[in-house]
Amino acid sequence: MTKNAVHIVFSGGGTAGHLFPGLAVAERLAEAIPRARITFCGVGKPLERQSVAGAGFEYFTLPARPLPRGVGEAVAFVLEQFSSFVAAGRFLREERVDAVVGLGGYASVPMARAAIRRNVPLVLLEQNAVPGKATRWLAHGASLICTSFDQTRAKLRCRCPVRMTGNPIRRRFDCRRRLLSPIVEDAAILSATGVAS
Repeated sequence: MTKNAVHIVFSGGGTAGHLFPGLAVAERLAEAIPRARITFCGVGKPLERQSVAGAGFEYFTLPARPLPRGVGEAVAFVLEQFSSFVAAGRFLREERVDAVVGLGGYASVPMARAAIRRNVPLVLLEQNAVPGKATRWLAHGASLICTSFDQTRAKLRCRCPVRMTGNPIRRRFDCRRRLLSPIVEDAAILSATGVAS
């Protein structure tokens, strides 16, 4: 990888609903820009590590936790957020990151906040009709927000463009869907014929 190759970090994961759309975008991006360096930043869950490794991308662990429910959890939350924020800022600087893509959820927050602080372009992916807490919290500092539903736009307070791009699907799943569609259609026809008879 050359030093001048674009470096994009996908921040978040935690659950498949956040991680897999990010992988879908990253795979298409890697096809469009073969020399791009793509890194995923997550909380270290096996799902994240295995899925990212299987897709052939780099992986970086950054501790994060959900919003606290009590005073005891609040102290640990603040300390961990600060530590992760500092580590994220260091990573952005040392690894010369050109853009950050926030995938939603608590796991995306430290890196996304560091990107805002360091003026690194931040793109947010929001798959839900009602945006999650992380997206609402980070929207003010985003350069672009991509949504799956048009009505999400009205629920966001931001100055950046909001684009309805749909829910990204990984190419291998899209291929399976296309391969299976004739079978599904035939099954529907047979079912309808059976009901009619």
